[in-house]
Amino acid sequence: MSQRSHKNGKDKGGRPKKSLTRSQYSQLEKLVARQMTGAECAAMLGLHYDTLNRILQDDWAEALEKAEGDLEAMPDYLADGFSKYFERFRQVGIASLRNKQYEVAMAGSERMLIHLGEQYMNQRRKADITSKGESIAPQEQLSDDELASALEERGLPTSIYH
Repeated sequence: MSQRSHKNGKDKGGRPKKSLTRSQYSQLEKLVARQMTGAECAAMLGLHYDTLNRILQDDWAEALEKAEGDLEAMPDYLADGFSKYFERFRQVGIASLRNKQYEVAMAGSERMLIHLGEQYMNQRRKADITSKGESIAPQEQLSDDELASALEERGLPTSIYH
């Protein structure tokens, strides 16, 4: 039905109701999987974000009507428009990205192995402090007297209250 109509079947006039084709829904799923925002997805589909959001809500309401109110048979990711849709399909993209990172790491990428170790196994790199390319051993903690003596040797004040 290209025109909205009243319950009595008469043509209401105005613009035809917009909807997405199966191909556009497929494209939308791929865009969301790439973590694109609602505005970016809408632009790629040639729509305004508000229009995309309304289409998703309208499609859910129409499907609910066809299912005669059976919420169990309904795709809940259309219910709240784009925000719910995004939550559903963004996970596909995140899972694909993690899978690819794992593949790259397993193929021998040392940088990716380090990155994944830091992200998922709480591993951290120790920062090496270097001077002219040589490692410097960690400094011992000085007592107050040792610190004061070291500061005096360098001609520096031993107290901030001087």
